[in-house]
Amino acid sequence: MITRMKPAVVFVLFAVAIAHAADNPSVRHLVSPRYPELCRGARLQGAVTVTIHIAADGHVTAAKAEVGHRMLQQAAIENAKTWVFEAEAADTDQEITYSFVLSGDEKYYRPEPTVTFDLPSHVENRANPPQAQP
Repeated sequence: MITRMKPAVVFVLFAVAIAHAADNPSVRHLVSPRYPELCRGARLQGAVTVTIHIAADGHVTAAKAEVGHRMLQQAAIENAKTWVFEAEAADTDQEITYSFVLSGDEKYYRPEPTVTFDLPSHVENRANPPQAQP
């Protein structure tokens, strides 16, 4: 399922009566991630893979990232900790790949990035690069 939302929008996904594979837990709630302004200004981009631990009640109890720039890792970890999944019979682990991409025309102001979800394993955060200062 692919959904495009602005980062400030908080939304809730309700379970749909569709069978999901056991290794792909259903997302009930998430918050759109932000593209850190300092990273945008420094033109940092790339992929960050976050491994989360999901408790049986569906809440994320731990998140860690080992690949990607540390500042992007921090933004991805903070976001992953806000996700809530459907309750399961046992704890489970899930990987989420966050792609931070700068594309399009350079902007001196901060346009809202476009966030694309391919749940439950991929989030793309696409923002305009900053305009060079004179």
